Amino acid sequence: MKGTKSSKWNKRVAEILLEDLLGRKAAENNWGSLPDHTEAYFLDLIEEKIQRVKVPWRNAQIKLKETGQPETPEEVEQRMICAKEERMKKTRVATRRRTVSHRSISSNERLNPEF
Repeated sequence: MKGTKSSKWNKRVAEILLEDLLGRKAAENNWGSLPDHTEAYFLDLIEEKIQRVKVPWRNAQIKLKETGQPETPEEVEQRMICAKEERMKKTRVATRRRTVSHRSISSNERLNPEF
């Protein structure tokens, strides 16, 4: 997860995941509803997924406290929960703002069609 998308480590991880995916696809034969794609297509999907999980993975790593001691797993979990709750709170506020704004625009349009 460290480094860029094109690092040797991440490329090897993507290749291993691709081999596993293609092996499962061939062995299970339950993929009939999915269209056939090239290996490059599946590799691109895997590499994009690796890029998307880098930030959550980095945030879940143990950090040093102000005392210089590393966090315990329980403290990491609590930090992650607090961060998620804060994100959800901001999302709810933004959603309410959009909803209220949308409602007021709709009301204005009904009351004043020229608006």
